[in-house]
Amino acid sequence: MTWSRRDFLRTGSAFAAAGIVGFDAGLLSADPWEAARRYRPFRPLLQDPDVRAIAEAALEAANAAGARYADVRIASGTNRRTIVLDRQVSTQAVMGQFNFGVRVLVDGAWGFASSTIVTEEEAARVAQLAVRQSSANPWGKTRTLELAPAPVVPDGQWETPIDLDPWNYTIQDQ
Repeated sequence: MTWSRRDFLRTGSAFAAAGIVGFDAGLLSADPWEAARRYRPFRPLLQDPDVRAIAEAALEAANAAGARYADVRIASGTNRRTIVLDRQVSTQAVMGQFNFGVRVLVDGAWGFASSTIVTEEEAARVAQLAVRQSSANPWGKTRTLELAPAPVVPDGQWETPIDLDPWNYTIQDQ
């Protein structure tokens, strides 16, 4: 396979971007499938007490700012990007992501804000931003909103049920 200037720039840019967001250089291999076989999904560096403190900071800030209801979603995930040119894998990048979002209900209007900076200070700032965003939403304030009862999640953790984990399959099988 010959490389054009465009291929070089595209691949170089992808790897430069991956380096900025924390690509694991140890996953580079002459075999483009090797990285996918060795890689396992991204896991955040935070421990449970840290995650709980971040969520509590957001909830406290939202309540202090006037939210009647607030919830926090702290999420981690993994993206795999595979580029196929001329039926050949030319680039494969695996990147992790870690972010959170705060959803609030204030005077019948929803607000939402999120960030990729996962700290207690940022959580409080984002919660206040979500409350301000709800006040800018004119559609929710025209009627009374009652939330349906929802089951309590006792330990504060929930994972999406997954029937087939794509990380357990080779790219060829996918």
